[in-house]
Amino acid sequence: MDKVSFTLGGISVKIKSSHENGKFRYKVKVKSTIAITEKFLEFELQDNFKNMEKKLSEEMTVAIEKLIKKIQQHEIDPVGFGFYARAFQYPLYKEVQDQWGKELSRAQFDVEVDLRIAATGAVE
Repeated sequence: MDKVSFTLGGISVKIKSSHENGKFRYKVKVKSTIAITEKFLEFELQDNFKNMEKKLSEEMTVAIEKLIKKIQQHEIDPVGFGFYARAFQYPLYKEVQDQWGKELSRAQFDVEVDLRIAATGAVE
């Protein structure tokens, strides 16, 4: 089994919005330190911190992208991306605010996750 349990701490999320080619575009950057609480894999953690950070960051990126796709599929905005569109592209947002869910379903997202291992705790 290749599973790792960890706790997020010190999370920083930065969202930038723009409008290109008739669509809203978002750049989502997530930075966080993590504490690994348990691991279920044959992987020597002490010697492979950077590799583990990279793999966990990639997995978290995939998970966030799946969540965004689900949000777009249901044409809802529980995260509040519309606030960023309204704040930074107000005239364009004003035109589509009544159909925001549909407009958000067309938006493009670039997700970047940077996780840093801060602690390992009891991992065996």
